[in-house]
Amino acid sequence: MVNSEPPCTFGDQCNPNTGTPMTIDKLRITPVACTVAEFCHSLSIGKTRFYAEVKAGRIKVLKSGRKTLVPIGEREAYLKRLADAAQATGKTGKSPNDTL
Repeated sequence: MVNSEPPCTFGDQCNPNTGTPMTIDKLRITPVACTVAEFCHSLSIGKTRFYAEVKAGRIKVLKSGRKTLVPIGEREAYLKRLADAAQATGKTGKSPNDTL
């Protein structure tokens, strides 16, 4: 079977096995940031709470023009900061009925 795709040229994303150009749907791009809506959805918080946390310095964001982006690792960092703050203040989120 002969591959009918033209060979890769400079600047193309190429399939390392065949040397042929890859279409955009075949590229595996790892996202490095998410939108405010995606971040809020992943934590089940609203935009008002999100922006209050940004203003308080508990969520770090990036700006690209008018667009606000949140680095992918920020969700885990934010959750860790929340857990550390809760532990420091003794508010761990456990109810009095929880047992160890």
